[in-house]
This record gives sequence, C-alpha cells and structure tokens, in this order.
Amino acid sequence: MNTLHFIVNPQSKNGYGEHIWKVVKAELERRRVRYQIYFTQYPGHASAIAEEIAKGSIGETVVVAVGGDGTIHEIINGIIHYSSIKLGIIPCGSGNDFARGYRIPNEPLLALKQIIEHEQKKREYIDIGKVRFNHGGKEIFFANNMGAGFDAEVASGANKSKLKLLFNRFSLGGLVYGLILIKKLFSFKCSRIDINIDGEQYSFPSTWFITIANQPFYGGGMIIAPEAIATDGELNIVIVNQLSKIKLLAVFVSVFWGGHVKFKEVTLLSGKKISISSSHSLLVHADGEICGNTPLELEVIPKALSIISMSKQSLQT
Repeated sequence: MNTLHFIVNPQSKNGYGEHIWKVVKAELERRRVRYQIYFTQYPGHASAIAEEIAKGSIGETVVVAVGGDGTIHEIINGIIHYSSIKLGIIPCGSGNDFARGYRIPNEPLLALKQIIEHEQKKREYIDIGKVRFNHGGKEIFFANNMGAGFDAEVASGANKSKLKLLFNRFSLGGLVYGLILIKKLFSFKCSRIDINIDGEQYSFPSTWFITIANQPFYGGGMIIAPEAIATDGELNIVIVNQLSKIKLLAVFVSVFWGGHVKFKEVTLLSGKKISISSSHSLLVHADGEICGNTPLELEVIPKALSIISMSKQSLQT
C-alpha cells in the first residue's frame, strides 16, 4: 500500500496523543507499513502540514489525524481543495465527536486497522459546511457543526480554561463545559437573529444560540441535531430562542439524549444556503474552534471530503 501520512498532535488530551502515537507506531512497524510522521507544534500547524502533503501528493494519498476534533478540523481545512486526499482518523481528544458521528473506533488499533484495510473498500464521501465572514471574506470549513452565540462563548471559555488540562488527566474534560456554561449563563445577553435559509427569511427576537449541524453530535457526545445526516446534501439548523436561564439548563441537560427537540423554544430547520445576522455581534465557532463573529454566510458542499469510516449506509443510522 502507499505511504500513510500521520499528523500527530502530541499535546492532545494532555499528552495522550503522544502516547497513542507510540502504540500506533509499534503496530505500523509490526505490519511493515510505510509511513511518514509529522508532529504539530502550534495552533494551525496541522492545517499547514496537511496542505503541504496535499500539494505534493501524486495519486490517492491518505492523511491520518492523530488527535481530537480541533486537530481534525485543522486538517480538513488544509486538504479540502485536494480531491486526491483521503482522511483517516485515530481519535484521542477529549470530545471525539468526529469519530462518534462518523463511526470511527475509539480504540486506536481498531481505528488503525480500518485505515490500513481501506483499499479493500470503495471511497466514502461526506458533506462539508463552508462559512464565509464579512460578505465573502475569510472562509472556514467544518465537518461536525458550527454555532453562534451562547455555545460559542462556552466553547471559547472551555478552550481557554486551565481546568480543562486538569480534568483531561482524569478523562473528565467534558465537566469543564458544564462549569463554564453555568458561569456564562449569568453574563450572556441574548440577541435578535435573522436567518435566511434557501431564500426563506426567519427572525428570532431573543436567541441564546444557533447551531448548524452536519452530523448529530457536538460538545463531547451531546446529540444536538438527531436528524442530521452527513451525506444528505443539507445542513440541520437548531435555534434556541425565548426561554429562561433555568429552562436553558434543562435544554442543555436534555441535549445528551436529544430530548431538547421537544421544547417549544427549540426550532429545527434545514437547508443548503444560509445567512445569519444578529442585533449585536456574536462569537462563532466551527467544530468547537473559535473562528469569527456574525454576520456570516454558509452553505453545504455535497460529498466534498473522502474519509475512511464505516459504510455510507451506517452513517445514516
């Protein structure tokens, strides 16, 4: 088989990424698989490495992310314009929503086995979301979801929190999100949001957050968009609007099993081209990484990324 290119975030989950790489490396050498290894050294480095690999590729090339959702997000933004690249994942982050949503084993050697044996299967493609800021300015691509408002504030606070490093040592990184959520609950100001979806206009006068989902999971296993399918050519939209702080907590708790969709203050929509504006600027995340502020435009790019995962049919169940 062709050489596999591994991009490893050694700091993922407090150094867990480096440990996982040692396990993977030993198995590669046991199987006598050819590989190249690249270690990330700073934010955005995975994207730069991935693009350099893609530019120099001849024929189909497999790039493997060894890291969490942030590392995967960076790599996708580095390879998205290169159709010859196929993405493999060995998850070792604190959330691992990409692996969860695309049926990738959490056990590193099982994930590696799936990657090594990928040539026996036909290519699988997933949709990708593209976000544009400042009316055609900076572009960001996402595979899981993007959000504006309260959930982006929570993601930002959690990513900056020193507690995340501590909790990750005990595989409790998700608890940090709960602590930051409660803290932000008392300072966040809701906004009027205007949304255009495929030419249809919607307004929500007091919005906590809006999430645009390509697959069901975010925030370390929360089922934010139960009906989202990454191969249907559409994005699923979740808007939480006009509810009290106490009820918002109930909504977030119920997201873990998808029960939030039963609240009357939660609106579910779907579409292909979407624009979002707000009464005051809202923080925006893509795959949990802070990337800008409203206003913005986004659209789905059908079958834009080739990944090594379970079958297309299994992605829909």
